[in-house]
Amino acid sequence: MKAWIIGFDLSLAAPAAAAIPIGWKPGSWRKVETSIIKPPSPATDDIEGQFKRYITIAAWAIGFVGRFAGGARGTARVFRESYGFNQNTKNGSRIMESGGVVCCDLYRRFGCVVRPVAASSARKFLLGFNPSKRTGHDAKVEVRAALYKAGASKKWDDNICDAFVVANFGLTEVGTVGLTVAKNVGKKRGAARR
Repeated sequence: MKAWIIGFDLSLAAPAAAAIPIGWKPGSWRKVETSIIKPPSPATDDIEGQFKRYITIAAWAIGFVGRFAGGARGTARVFRESYGFNQNTKNGSRIMESGGVVCCDLYRRFGCVVRPVAASSARKFLLGFNPSKRTGHDAKVEVRAALYKAGASKKWDDNICDAFVVANFGLTEVGTVGLTVAKNVGKKRGAARR
């Protein structure tokens, strides 16, 4: 029975997930499984439509985790990209509401406690630095380019890349090795994470 690490990017427009088996050899891309959906996008003031979107996203997440949690396939530890909002905008609160529905449903169904991962920490582990527009680096562009260069599928969009980066960081949270493309890893104190 395998154990899996699952990472989620729970955006409203195109939530994505990535599953990596524990013991994964970084670069063994065929062993990574991904999923993305495009749920309906209701009008901003359509509260019932927003709830239906949350339910659609949660059902998709349950289906994805169900492929890896329990049974003959194995067990799963689940991580999600944490919310990175400076303000509580309407869209930000909807993302948090949707994420709450997903996390509660996964806990009810599988007993999974979904752990938040700061995107900046996950990206820093992968890249060796924190890209930001202030320093002339677009985080999503940097991550996608690094993953493509490392051999990931060029069909992965930014959301799948983010889900992978969250799962990759999750590997380190459970004490196994994750992928890093950082230069000079291990030469500086605290540069590598195991």
